Amino acid sequence: MGAVRRDGNVEAYARTILTRTFIDQYRRRGRREEPVGDPPEPPGDGGPPGAELRLLMQAALMELPPRYRAVLVLRFWEDWSVDETARALKVSPGTVKSQSARGLARLRGIIGEQVGEVSRR
Repeated sequence: MGAVRRDGNVEAYARTILTRTFIDQYRRRGRREEPVGDPPEPPGDGGPPGAELRLLMQAALMELPPRYRAVLVLRFWEDWSVDETARALKVSPGTVKSQSARGLARLRGIIGEQVGEVSRR
């Protein structure tokens, strides 16, 4: 508790403790692999492979307005909570939630159009 009083940064202290606890538990458990009969088949829906999918997603994100893009990247790429995202963008948590929903809807539409264009080629 002395470290918190000296620095006054409770969030950083808590994040460090949680990270170290997770790492310790992971080390104790070790990597346990469970064998399976046959590995599952990769999806064969004709969708774009990894590199193409990444480029498709990047292009789709760039078509979004900057605010939607920022909310989606912070929430889903950086895995920030609604409150963390709201503080970083200086908006209310409700705004983050609504912009996440609207941004995801627009992103789905853009990706749907782009995948349609790719499959028509």
